[in-house]
Amino acid sequence: MITKLLFFVITRIILRVKENGKIKWLDVIPLAAIPTLSIITITLMMYAAIQEPHIQNIVFYAVCIVLALNILIYFLFVRLGQVSKIQTEMALLALQNECLQENAKDIENMYDTVRALRHDLKNHLLCILSMAEERDVEGIEQYTRQLLQQQNTVNKLIMFSGSKVLDAIINSKSAAAERAGVRLSAIITTPLAGISPEDITIILGNALDNAILAAKDSQRKVVDIHIQP
Repeated sequence: MITKLLFFVITRIILRVKENGKIKWLDVIPLAAIPTLSIITITLMMYAAIQEPHIQNIVFYAVCIVLALNILIYFLFVRLGQVSKIQTEMALLALQNECLQENAKDIENMYDTVRALRHDLKNHLLCILSMAEERDVEGIEQYTRQLLQQQNTVNKLIMFSGSKVLDAIINSKSAAAERAGVRLSAIITTPLAGISPEDITIILGNALDNAILAAKDSQRKVVDIHIQP
């Protein structure tokens, strides 16, 4: 009995460590029931052995089998826990990979836009120079306003928060929001240095996807991001 109780206590301690201080009742119930039923079974078998001395060897083997089954059940719990953890990690990795692929596409589109503007910059300057030589001040003003409007559109897609991962997500989601007809603004006062890049990608990426989808069907069509300590 003392051995079984120690086994149960040690199992609870191991679970507490693995679960960071939290034990689920679904785990505790079988872990408590199995040793209890085993103790009752062993007690009955020992009582039978006392009443019938000629079956003591059989009872001894039966007790050993019961103890072996308890050990196997313990390792089964450990194995199931490992499998569950692996499945959870695989699901998170799949979600992270999906988010990263989507972000990569949006970032590539954003930089294609920036490269196109840089490529056209020489032509824009030549056009402005030509209008300046012709003293076309009104044309220069109108043309400059158009360029500034394009530049403002690009600036909406560029964010510098101090975190490359955070910048990549917000920039890519800004591009996605623009395609959906949603205005996205961000106020960031912390680069989230204490959070892993994987968690930032999954949490913020999914949150912004949901927000943009909801804003697309709303009247204001605006998504505001506030990240601060």
